[in-house]
Amino acid sequence: MVNKMGDVTLHPNSWLKEMARLNPSKWNMSRSCRASLAIALPMLVGYYTHTLMYTMWISMGAMFPSIGERDAPYGFTVRKILISAPIGVSGFLMGYLNTWGLDWGWIVLIMSAVGFAMAIASSYSATISIGCLQFMVMAAVSLGNPEIGHFWMSSLLLLGGASFYLLLLYLEKWICPHHIRRDAIEQVLHALIALCQKKIEQADVESARLQFNMKYEALYTLMLQKRYQALGHNIVWDQTAEVVQNMDNLFAIIMATQNRDEIAQIQTCLQQMVQALVQDQRLEPGHPDGLAQWQALNDLTLALWGRAPVSATPQNLPQRALNLRLTLQKLSPGRATVRSALALALCTAIGYAIRWVDDVSHWYWVPMTVSIVMKPELGSIFVRAVQRTVGTAAGVVLGGLLLALVPVGPLFILIIAAITFVLPWLAPRNYALTAFAITPLVLVLIDFLSPARSGMQYADLRLLDTLMGCAIVLLFGYLLWPRRHASELQESMAQARQAIAHYLQLVLDHRLQPESADVSEARRAAYGKLVDMRAALQKSMAEPPPAGYEAAAWFPLVACAARLCDAITVYSASASAQPDEQEWAWLQQMPQAIAGLQSLPELPAQLLDGHSPESQLIASIRKETHTRERLYEKAVAPTAAAAT
Repeated sequence: MVNKMGDVTLHPNSWLKEMARLNPSKWNMSRSCRASLAIALPMLVGYYTHTLMYTMWISMGAMFPSIGERDAPYGFTVRKILISAPIGVSGFLMGYLNTWGLDWGWIVLIMSAVGFAMAIASSYSATISIGCLQFMVMAAVSLGNPEIGHFWMSSLLLLGGASFYLLLLYLEKWICPHHIRRDAIEQVLHALIALCQKKIEQADVESARLQFNMKYEALYTLMLQKRYQALGHNIVWDQTAEVVQNMDNLFAIIMATQNRDEIAQIQTCLQQMVQALVQDQRLEPGHPDGLAQWQALNDLTLALWGRAPVSATPQNLPQRALNLRLTLQKLSPGRATVRSALALALCTAIGYAIRWVDDVSHWYWVPMTVSIVMKPELGSIFVRAVQRTVGTAAGVVLGGLLLALVPVGPLFILIIAAITFVLPWLAPRNYALTAFAITPLVLVLIDFLSPARSGMQYADLRLLDTLMGCAIVLLFGYLLWPRRHASELQESMAQARQAIAHYLQLVLDHRLQPESADVSEARRAAYGKLVDMRAALQKSMAEPPPAGYEAAAWFPLVACAARLCDAITVYSASASAQPDEQEWAWLQQMPQAIAGLQSLPELPAQLLDGHSPESQLIASIRKETHTRERLYEKAVAPTAAAAT
């Protein structure tokens, strides 16, 4: 049943089906083996050396990266662990607040403030978000178990577990590497090379064009699926979105080019890209003599290997000071991000305040549950609360039976290894399954920390605390705050475009004064809207399919808007003192085009090929506007189809 506004409504059974729907997930054997070894091997060593109390922390340290790993280049995964692991384990040092005898009221206020700061930091990138989540979880564990005492030692052991996981990752890269993203990009490049060959031979290009379309759609689908499964803002798949867009542009250029010599030069450049990609080398942009399409090739090169640093020289402000101000303004959170941070701070304070009415040491599961469920970029708060409750209930039964019936030994560790073996496959499919698999692992750790609270009794307390944490989140982090539903993405998109257009207009009005307070405020507002746009996208993407998958089609629009905003920022620092009159006249029309108040005018070719700051900004706006229009049609198509 569909209402007049096109929203799917009024079928509780269909809502429950979507809540329980399993997302697609391919079994990655190497990742499953790596997770199983990283968690079970330290336990096995600890069992035979009677040091299980210490090696359990190593296993826990290895569990975090095994849960959060997704398909990405090895370098990105390594950087993610190197950044997130130290942030996460440092949360264990918060336990000293308790052992130092600090009044619990102050601890509640401190953790509330920390939760607010972590929520703001989480909006910047997926890597920081993962580290902040681990920080909050480890802080709850350490504050709830003051008997651990030497928190610095536990932190080092947790860091050792992450290091062990990194070692296994490097061994895999050396012995049997996997490059899903790179292989998909390589296949599209080969399809473009084959298309060039057909054009050179003046043969029928129909089969080559069909092959390109198939490979291109496969890469586009992979991009959407992996972005849908990613945890937070993921720079790799944002970069892939730009690669996909530039491949599409280059395909159109190849189809339109009739000069065989130019086609041959394009083919040679594409072959160089493939060679550099396979050999894991960086390819620098070039300027082939006599090749009119060199800019399109350079755009693709820069998308694949990263953009060259901007060498703009501001006119009235030292470079270092301007760079610092630009960085601070980019980090300024938007209203939606601040609202989410305030909600997390409130729920965190309530979670830690539970200790005043329940001082049994298991109380800390409440704030830990709050931290996990309240991560907005990991999904809908309501959906995660329900899924976590269901998954934890099933996991408690499994964990309690494991602790009560199976003595610690090789069989016990083998069962743990089996659970961790399926964890990488379960994690992307459904959060309830993730909670189901993680719960027994965490129960085992707590059993060794506090043996007096082991078995089914402790498992029951674990479930009750999880229910309490979810209830706090639903009441004070969800129902208390005003919510927006299907219109949130389009509203965020419109607000971001208006803010970027206003930013450009003020940059033009203050061309000779890039340090103007008005320009700084507009820049801060524009980047803040982009942060809100990402936050809205992440929340919508994490809803059960098909809503989440439809929202994934919007994320290239976020990357497009960010590139446009960056181009304006570059121009503000390098604008010509006396711009060309024609270029300046065209540039004055761009804010209206960005805001969508008028169509983008037809621009003369000589204007787009210029090298002045004004000409380069106009070319960037034209490219990103056309890209945005194509992507917007793709993004709204699934919603329109659903409405009909």
